[in-house]
Amino acid sequence: MSEEITSEVTTPSKPQSPLEIAIEHYAAHLERLESPEAAGTESSIYEVLLARDSVENLLLKRCERAETSLAELVELDQRLKAKEDLIGATPKLNNWREVLKPPETAWWWYFSPTPVIDVWDQLDWLWNTLTVACLGMVGSLMINITNAMSAGGAVQWPETFMTLMQGTGLALVAGGTLTSKGQTQVEKLLERLNIPPKFRAEATFVMAITLLLISTGIYNVLPKYLFYLGTQAYGDRNLQQALIRLSQANQIQPGNSEISIALGKVYESLNKTAEATAEYVKVIPQGLPEAFNSTGRVLIKKNPERAEAILRLGIQRAYIRFKSGKVGEEESVDRRYQFRTNLGWALLQQERYKEAREELLLAVEFNKQFPDRQLGSGMAQCFLIKANLALGNTTEAIENWSACYRQSRPEFISEYQWLIDNEYYQLTTCLDTKSLLLGLEDVNVSEVEDCLEPPEFFPEPEGAGEAGEAEEVESDSSVGAS
Repeated sequence: MSEEITSEVTTPSKPQSPLEIAIEHYAAHLERLESPEAAGTESSIYEVLLARDSVENLLLKRCERAETSLAELVELDQRLKAKEDLIGATPKLNNWREVLKPPETAWWWYFSPTPVIDVWDQLDWLWNTLTVACLGMVGSLMINITNAMSAGGAVQWPETFMTLMQGTGLALVAGGTLTSKGQTQVEKLLERLNIPPKFRAEATFVMAITLLLISTGIYNVLPKYLFYLGTQAYGDRNLQQALIRLSQANQIQPGNSEISIALGKVYESLNKTAEATAEYVKVIPQGLPEAFNSTGRVLIKKNPERAEAILRLGIQRAYIRFKSGKVGEEESVDRRYQFRTNLGWALLQQERYKEAREELLLAVEFNKQFPDRQLGSGMAQCFLIKANLALGNTTEAIENWSACYRQSRPEFISEYQWLIDNEYYQLTTCLDTKSLLLGLEDVNVSEVEDCLEPPEFFPEPEGAGEAGEAEEVESDSSVGAS
């Protein structure tokens, strides 16, 4: 019987490649980093990073790569990335990078911890949104202010300063919110102000809301300032400057009734009737007596009947406002004088001389209550010349002539034009027209030699023969001044 001899054959194991050895070395250091005993120590972190460097160097040399080794490497890298916060928070990591100067492809050297969001930073999105909204409103206000300033054609240093101040603030805060470069600049500014990073979104919002409040204040105050400048210039009869300032104010607050009426008066003084009417008419729906008075006045020449209706509506409203205590006695007297004068003028244009005379006499009584001569005063006396001549009251007409010469201060060219239309040429030469335009500031018109002479003979007004209650006029229809 033959013995079967079985021989055990042992196949020698294949030697490990350098890459596999490096990966095992990497895995060992990673396990040490993950172990509770060495977790977080600088040595364990440094060793695992160097081990990963060794693996990467072999990969770059294109050593023999086994698929199993590469699969293991991917898994190990995932485990290493899970420690990003731990490694990134290592104090000496920056020092290691400076010494070893690893390439950017060596991502394991460039771990950074996940930023911890402070409680104050959780609402940064809200503050940034509100900041952008505030800046949008500031920009809108700036555009309106800039357009208003350019509309007038003349910008003085206060407006320029205010606009530049807003623009600088807007550029700073907007840049810090919307651009990376601007954010850097704002952060440097806030750092100089010792504001902690967690409060910087709130600080930027405070800057934006402050800028909005400043811009809103300027936007609300600027029309009042321009209105003041415009009315001052109008009172000085510097009509061009008044037009510029009131146009600027009107551009910012187009619905302001005071500004519209003041601007309309400037247009009317410049004999721009269409523009004046447009400003007056848009205020009428507010029911202000001044709007009715001004609208009626500009319509007297072309449509006296309509002017009369508008003036009577205004008189009604002025009376009710006075009785209800909404206006003072002084303002009421001035308003009633204007209404009665303009209504008398409108009736005069319709050749209703008796009614015109009654209204104008009321205006004269109100005129007597003025402490001094003011714009438009004395014109009722001028209109009474024609009314009394038409009614045959020549003696009164002579008195009216003298009072017109001494008291009247025409405010609008249309009033002065009326004297020309009625051929009262001596009055047009001798009236104090400083109230119309500049140019006679240093002249006392009443002392001019021609103005010291007696008035010319009165021509008979048209329609005098048809006036039912007119007295018989002398055949030559003229009167000499005594």
